[in-house]
Amino acid sequence: VAPSRLAKLLKWNTNLGTIMGLEITRSRIAVAIAPHPSKNSGHIHKLDPIPYLKQDCGDDFRNMKKEYIIRELSRIVESEKVCGFVVGWPLEPSSFPGSRCGQVLHLLDFLTEKRLGGRYLISNSRPVVLWDERIITHNQFD
Repeated sequence: VAPSRLAKLLKWNTNLGTIMGLEITRSRIAVAIAPHPSKNSGHIHKLDPIPYLKQDCGDDFRNMKKEYIIRELSRIVESEKVCGFVVGWPLEPSSFPGSRCGQVLHLLDFLTEKRLGGRYLISNSRPVVLWDERIITHNQFD
């Protein structure tokens, strides 16, 4: 997806909020915030990653305490006025989705169904776009 198409999908031309970037891995969620271009910053701000808090029943993804994750993401969404998400889509080198893509979908499914403070974290007014992680340059964050 071209950056202009992404901005259109997220309605960034009418919404002055920020975009939250997420990279979901087995051990943590990396979070970055991109301000609206009109704010003259242009810099992507990388936040501290959100670690998964594992329960005593092992390190299986399904057993993670997702309530902690949704509280942390909701706190950032409110404080940064997030209007949409760009989520890393970890395709295999062969371009096929693997187990990591399944983990991303599993967590996104949880986030679309869970309410916090009466609002959904992910909704039509705060959409998600998947971004092929193979083309992300990780050294462009501050």
